[in-house]
This record gives sequence, structure tokens and C-alpha cells, in this order.
Amino acid sequence: MIAGLGKFAGEIAQAVALYLAIFGMASIVERRHPIEPRQSRSEILLDYKLVFANVILSRAFAPISGLIVAMGISLGGGGLIPLRGDGWWFPLSLAVVVLTVELEGYWFHRLQHSVPFLWSMHSLHHSAGAVTLATGARHYWLEQAIIFAFLPSVTMLFKVPPEIMQILPYFFLTEYLAHMNVKVPFGPLTFVFNTPQFHRIHHSMEPRHYNKNFCKNFPIVDIIFGTALMPGENEVVCTGLVNEKPSSLLEGIVWPIRNVAMVRRLLGPIPAGLPAPAASLPSEAG
Repeated sequence: MIAGLGKFAGEIAQAVALYLAIFGMASIVERRHPIEPRQSRSEILLDYKLVFANVILSRAFAPISGLIVAMGISLGGGGLIPLRGDGWWFPLSLAVVVLTVELEGYWFHRLQHSVPFLWSMHSLHHSAGAVTLATGARHYWLEQAIIFAFLPSVTMLFKVPPEIMQILPYFFLTEYLAHMNVKVPFGPLTFVFNTPQFHRIHHSMEPRHYNKNFCKNFPIVDIIFGTALMPGENEVVCTGLVNEKPSSLLEGIVWPIRNVAMVRRLLGPIPAGLPAPAASLPSEAG
């Protein structure tokens, strides 16, 4: 028991140290080449707190999620379709896996904006008033555990070569980099890779931007399914949700049930200066 707690604490410490190092380096770049020059420091600090809460709590549930994944893979026979990793099969198999993950992520993201249960958690991510690299990891902790447990379709559908599984995470770093407060002049490549300018449209408070730019990495997916909206050359949008954002770390931890009467009494009254909570519909919240 003690050894297990020690191992868990060590993993958390390593994860926190890694995040701090990455956020620290990113903040230097964000200050030099910002899309939004004057972001609220209190909003950014809350981002950091919510990220670390997500790391700790989602990792606490990781063994349960891992067990569910293992059961699903076992029931599927370890993957229905074998993929080869030798020779010229390697890039083809890699492309199949990357495309599958991208399409899965796109459609699940759309569900997160249309299914009230999923939106009740995903809205925490969208409540960020200052979008930075840290916002890319600002997710509700239970949401992450659910996604890990019930959305491993690639490993259930395919028998993926281990060498592909090892490099796959690097292909999806742009999902986090797209939240950076950095203006990246991608030019024509804006149609190829998810850039901070493209993704900020998705986080915009403006009604004309609602339910746009859902892709994880490749805007071509949004273009194909009719949800793409290209940003203007020097367009700067206001991000966040109308009338909703956590006033404290504790409120972020209990986000989906924050407006339940008993929970609200424990959280205390909404601080002066913050708007009263509103029941955001997924179709209205961006």
C-alpha cells in the first residue's frame, strides 16, 4: 500500500515537473509573439491549477480505465485488423492509424458539443478566458478517464505494430500547440495543420464562430464535413463562455455539478464581479 502510494506520488511529481517545464518554455514564446497581448494572469494561473488537478485525479482513475481498455481489447481478440510495420507497409499503416484517430477525435469532439452529459464536462475546457498552451491540458478530470476507458477504438479495431504506437503521440502534439497564444504565419499550410489562429475560432465567444473548427490536427477534416471557418489575417477573438467560468479550483473540480443547490452552498456565493451561472446549451456555447 505504502509502496503503491509512493509510486503514484512519484509519477505525479514527474508529470507536474514536465508540465511546468513545458509551460515555462511556452510562456516565453507566447509573451514575444502573442495573438492576444494582454491576457489575464489570474486566468492563466487558474489554467495551471486545473491542469494539475486533472493530472492528479485522472491518474488516480487510470487503473480502472486501463482495466476497461484491457477487457475491450481482449474481447476484440487484440484488434480485428492486423497492420504490418515492415518495409513500405510502415508508412501506410501509420497513415491508417493517424487518420482513424483524427476521424474518431473529430466526431467525438462534435458529440462533446451536442450531448449534454459530455458538454457538462467539456465546457470546463471552453470556459478558459485566456487560451494558452496550458488550456490544451485544461480538461475535466473525469472526462479524461472516460475517454481513455471507452474510446480506444484504434487498439480494438487494429492490431497496431508497437513501433507505430511508440511514435503515434508525437503526431498529435499539434492538438496542444494549437492552444498557444502565438501567431504562427502558416500561410497556405493553414489548410493542412491546426494552427493557434484556426483553433481560437473554435474557442470564440462570437455566435458566428459556434460549432466550427473541431479537428484535432488536420483542418481538411473540418473542410470535408462543412465545419471549417478560416480566421482573418489579423483576426483576434474573445475566448471563453458567456456567463460561465470557474471562480476557484474547487469549482473546477466539481464543474458538472457546480450549480446543484447543495454543492453551490458548499462553494459559497459567486464572487462579486462574476456573472450568474447560465445553463449553456452545447449549440450555444461554441
